[in-house]
Amino acid sequence: MAETVVSESPAPSAVPVRGAVRPVLATILMLIVVAGAALAFGWPTRHGEFISGDDYQFVVEHVFVNHPSLRHAWNLLTIVHGDLYQPLPMLSFQANYAMAAPNAARGDAASPLTFHLTNIALHGLNALLASFLAMRLSRRQSLGLLVGLMFACHPFALEPVAWVSGRMILLATTFSLLMLLACVGRREDGRWTWAWLAGISWLLALGSKVLPSVPIAAAACDYHVHHRLPRRCWATYLVLLVIGLGATWAAARSTGVSGLLDATQVESATSAPVRVLLAGRYYLENYVWPSRLSPWSPPPREVAFASSAVAVALLEAAAFFMAVWLAWRHNRTCFLGLCLFAILLAPFLAATTARRFLTADRYMYLPIFGLHLAVTAALMQVTDYLRKRLPRPAVFVAGAPILAVLVAWMLTGWRYAPVWSDTVAQARRAVEVYPDDPAVWAELARANVSSRQPDAALAVVNTARERWPDYPRLALEAGEAHRLKGEMKQAEVELNITTP
Repeated sequence: MAETVVSESPAPSAVPVRGAVRPVLATILMLIVVAGAALAFGWPTRHGEFISGDDYQFVVEHVFVNHPSLRHAWNLLTIVHGDLYQPLPMLSFQANYAMAAPNAARGDAASPLTFHLTNIALHGLNALLASFLAMRLSRRQSLGLLVGLMFACHPFALEPVAWVSGRMILLATTFSLLMLLACVGRREDGRWTWAWLAGISWLLALGSKVLPSVPIAAAACDYHVHHRLPRRCWATYLVLLVIGLGATWAAARSTGVSGLLDATQVESATSAPVRVLLAGRYYLENYVWPSRLSPWSPPPREVAFASSAVAVALLEAAAFFMAVWLAWRHNRTCFLGLCLFAILLAPFLAATTARRFLTADRYMYLPIFGLHLAVTAALMQVTDYLRKRLPRPAVFVAGAPILAVLVAWMLTGWRYAPVWSDTVAQARRAVEVYPDDPAVWAELARANVSSRQPDAALAVVNTARERWPDYPRLALEAGEAHRLKGEMKQAEVELNITTP
């Protein structure tokens, strides 16, 4: 009888297990690369000082923060800080303060190092969350990797990472991305786990900073993944949106009570639509070519609708909406990204009409995810097209510009990192970007006064007065500088010229 030979093949269950190892290892490698890029981007900011203004108001001089205790932690949860209710960042500041070493060089009670390291770590976490969300929305790991790297390296992220008070945006982005992940991860079996996770994440986001349009973005992401929104989903997003609008109303009311809106109305000489168009132009141009990023942008002075600046802004807005239309026809993931950008940026564009500045780089931190998703989806479509028609080496060569852009963004972030080293460096950068606006010169003089450098402040005032001899804020800062030097007669002369 012939002998039957049975090959010793692996058990059927071993094949899928071995095959499943590769995606897991690829995901782990992706996480390491994205997190490493984010940490490398933020690392040069770790030695920055506290910036005068919000850093001192919310950290250095806030009694509930600089005296850590359970009682003061409860107080942080139950009071409005300045004009906003942001308990979670305040609690994180208190925790940093408890761990911080004294700053012997400046005589401060706490070194800012721990605060900056926390911001850098949060940026790394946000880059990972952005990568996961992009991968979930596109069902492509390579797209998730590239979005995560772009999120980690774009210079627009520098302000919230390098500025201690950027913690508000960092934490709000963390919980907003968690909310979006919960929504796109919902199951069709009727379970409400996703809704609870989304609701909790949303409340935590609102406790960090009010970003009212995130529920609309969540509904858009949900529909993109599942292609339908049952009635219970519509109800959930409506409830989340109402909660966000309520928080927005409360924040606007607090801002009005604080007097910030009145001050803005007095200083504003440009219509709200023009301000919105100019702000949109700033964000789009600096996304493509981030060479004019500034820690502070002055409100436009008497810019008419019929001006060259507004004409360029209108052309860029038209190009953006044309891109939205083309994406709708040819690439739905790209279309979703552009819509997310518009949805998430819209509240910040509206805020430009109620603040004493035109733009803020930190406002792009969350909305920029949409642009990264759109650009990456378009690049992947081009790559797929080339892969079918070119040999593999040529496709890799075509991807070299993407790597070059990422490296350029990283180097730009490192180059601008010293801008956030102290208050004077921050104001000096604003003068470099807006040399023809007297308000930025007054801010530079003020920064020198707050840093107890009256001679430097007076030098700035004298330089600016060669062009704007009657600008009232220059007289104000000159008076403060003379007062700091003990020259009371000169201070009285300057302060009596006029009031700001």
